[in-house]
Amino acid sequence: KNTLFLRRQTLKAFKLRGLTLQSSACDAILNVLNREDKSDHNNILNTFAEDVKERTVRSSQGGNIVTQDLILEIIAEQTRDEQDYLRERLQLLNAFEMPRLNFDIMRRKFSLLNNQKKSIFGDAEDKVDMMIQRFTLVQQRVLRQECFRPKLVTSDNYRNSAKTSTSTTKITPVESLIGRSGPRNLLGMIVQVEEGRYYLEDLTGQIPLDLRDAQVLSDGLIGENSIVLVEGEMRDTDLGGGQQTSSLCLHVDKVGSPPPETREESLIHIGLQNSNIFDAFSSETELNQLEEEELKHGQDNMFVVLSDVHLDKPSVLTKLETLFEGFADMEPLPIFIFMGNFTSTPIRSGSSGSMRGGRGANQSSSNLQILAGYFDQLAKIILQYPRIAQEARFVFVPGPLDQTASAGCVLPQPPLPTFFSSRIKQKIPHAIFATNPCRIRFFTKEFVFFRQDIIGKLRQNCIIQPRSQDDDGYEDDTIMEEDEPQDKESSRKNVSDRLVDHAVQTIMDQGHLSPLPLLSSPVFWQHDHALRLYPLPDALILADNKVDQFNRICVGSDVMNPGSFALDGSFIVYTPIEVDEENSEVRSNVDFSQIE
Repeated sequence: KNTLFLRRQTLKAFKLRGLTLQSSACDAILNVLNREDKSDHNNILNTFAEDVKERTVRSSQGGNIVTQDLILEIIAEQTRDEQDYLRERLQLLNAFEMPRLNFDIMRRKFSLLNNQKKSIFGDAEDKVDMMIQRFTLVQQRVLRQECFRPKLVTSDNYRNSAKTSTSTTKITPVESLIGRSGPRNLLGMIVQVEEGRYYLEDLTGQIPLDLRDAQVLSDGLIGENSIVLVEGEMRDTDLGGGQQTSSLCLHVDKVGSPPPETREESLIHIGLQNSNIFDAFSSETELNQLEEEELKHGQDNMFVVLSDVHLDKPSVLTKLETLFEGFADMEPLPIFIFMGNFTSTPIRSGSSGSMRGGRGANQSSSNLQILAGYFDQLAKIILQYPRIAQEARFVFVPGPLDQTASAGCVLPQPPLPTFFSSRIKQKIPHAIFATNPCRIRFFTKEFVFFRQDIIGKLRQNCIIQPRSQDDDGYEDDTIMEEDEPQDKESSRKNVSDRLVDHAVQTIMDQGHLSPLPLLSSPVFWQHDHALRLYPLPDALILADNKVDQFNRICVGSDVMNPGSFALDGSFIVYTPIEVDEENSEVRSNVDFSQIE
């Protein structure tokens, strides 16, 4: 009788929430209730029912049938203890395994695509889809901004419209420009359809641009493939260059990058299910539990990030010994992130001779053996510190000149070959070989690690003088060319710092790690989503050895460069969670370090 009563109570609790329990699912819940005190039965039932209801509401599939698999999944999550969360606090996601966040323009809805078959050999449709998704993710973000959101007309604001100074800025599609006069505001991507001639393109069409008098209203480096907001009007414009002809084009008066959005704002609109790319939590309850463990144990952990770890240089190996000696007694041990390039000069497995006979093949094999020898030397150094070798976690991210499975510098880069990784994994059990870029989840935090000399490329592809630090449209000539400075070293640092500011803002505004022409930065079309930054990560480690170490906080995210370990022994120690008890604040901390 007691079991029959519990079954009725269970079915009723779910039915009140519009849910139907399968018989096997009900049995699974009864097994839990029979092990608990009677006084707790109502609370347990309500917890189960609310958790299931939350998941069905958030799920894109919907449905009100509750299966046994779903109940067992919830039971497993609710029985996780503190040690389970600590063991699973760190999770790595490689670029080729990352699910794709998709935005449906017609339904205006996000979805997370997990089971799509992807290849590095895309077709023309994949390239088009890549650009459409880049644009639509920015477009939906911009149209949600207060200044671009259409106001709902009510009797009150209609009467007071003449008294208010605020108004909505309307974004005009490219196809609506023809036959209209006067200034218009547009959102589009700058493309080069013909040599030396830039167009603004959106989902409706493209229009030639005249950027000669454009005033830049925001920080950033604007170039081909940049998504921009422009204000201008259609005019007959002289093409210049000694040509006598004129062309109808969009004369741009003002141009700027799309306004960014914080991670928290993006997550509200994307939703919990669609932002869970690591599949680490499936309910608000589990996320809250993870946040509690983060505050308790997260501040004990740190990341030691090195870039340009040239294993072929004896001086670098000596510095690594010093590094490990300094961290050997720490509790807990830090997470070591080693980013390429791992040799001072490129060593490739192939050669031009390999197509003509045995000599090239022998040279290829010899190169692989040399590279493997360098990693064996690294393993030997790590093994000098038994606790680090057995307990510490190592993540190896390849650099643009490292030997990987993909040809050239096409992004994303695969991990270093198993020929190297398998040998070091035998000796260092917690060594992980990641893609470039890769993502790491630390409790609820998301970090992106990217090794690319991207800042110089953004500068080289800039087609409009960036805005100066003095504000309001004056050209920042110091970014593009240097005058005769009184203090050359101070001037050089100011120019470099300002360039970094522009580059970081560009990456965050564009929501992409490499917003460049494909000729300058080729991308695997079906894997472009692995380079997108939407929502923005909690931290972006942007390893660029062409500029000095830096740390910026941009749109609420930490952006940092560890510097070149091979050049001057520089690296960073990143503590993602520090609790300031005095001010009741949780913040991150970056320490710039150097080994002489």
